[in-house]
Amino acid sequence: MHILHRPSMREIDTETVKRTNLLIVDSDEAFHSGDLESCQKIVKFVKNDNYVLLSEVVGKNSHKLDSKKLGHPLDPKHEKQITLFESVGVSAQDLFSAIAIYENALKQNVGTELVLA
Repeated sequence: MHILHRPSMREIDTETVKRTNLLIVDSDEAFHSGDLESCQKIVKFVKNDNYVLLSEVVGKNSHKLDSKKLGHPLDPKHEKQITLFESVGVSAQDLFSAIAIYENALKQNVGTELVLA
């Protein structure tokens, strides 16, 4: 999960954004964040609107989300797949999104645990 709201602010390098398999945004305004705005000329999903709104992933119709819309297969257990969630929402939304993602990863036994010291 990643949170930035100004076009001049970046924490994710261009190469990581280019390697992203699935982009989830909380709103269309997320494209004005520094991480995505600076990459719009080179990143396919930004240019082609190949992204998913958060409401499609966690909403009541999330079961209808398929790989045809995204142009690639969805495989959360694939070790090289990168999912990027770009949020410009309110902090409570960010917190509950992070909790839901974390709990879902624990249930599916996926992800990489990092030790932050």
